[in-house]
Amino acid sequence: ARGMSPRLPFKAFDILIVDEMGKNISGTGMDTHVIGRARMPSLPESEWDGPDIRIVAVLDLTQPSHGNAAGLGLADLTTRRLIEKVDWEATFMNTRTSGEGGILKSCVPLILPTSDDCVKSAIGASGHGDHSQVRLVRIRNTADTQFLEISAALLDEARRNPSLRVSETSHTLDLCRPVRA
Repeated sequence: ARGMSPRLPFKAFDILIVDEMGKNISGTGMDTHVIGRARMPSLPESEWDGPDIRIVAVLDLTQPSHGNAAGLGLADLTTRRLIEKVDWEATFMNTRTSGEGGILKSCVPLILPTSDDCVKSAIGASGHGDHSQVRLVRIRNTADTQFLEISAALLDEARRNPSLRVSETSHTLDLCRPVRA
């Protein structure tokens, strides 16, 4: 089952941009194994299955979630658009029934006005003075990792990975365009 589960093809990188999270994607809104974060007090993050990602930004909440944003606390940054879709009563009910990690997984990340602001803030906080060195991955959601966008800093690593097919066409990051090949 683990071999068939969605995964990200890099062990460590600076920024993950997740276009959408939701209860129809994962019980925690974002699959904890994909993003490498559990936020469980009894489980050290260093032992959690998944990549080491410094900053996670989530941009939107799916409509089928009906406002339940349980798991939002797995992200570091989010958008006002996502926050305006949250049904706090549904989210808090889910949080109260989610055991020890429910509260941590439902904390509110830094809220930024737009998706562009979210991405720019993540890049600025990455610790790289030279933005061309930022290792960034963008996915539609954690259930759909078949197609992803990466920054130039990850390109050589992606080319060396036999399980990846790298498109040789590049483009600037366009958050209005969905992640697809």
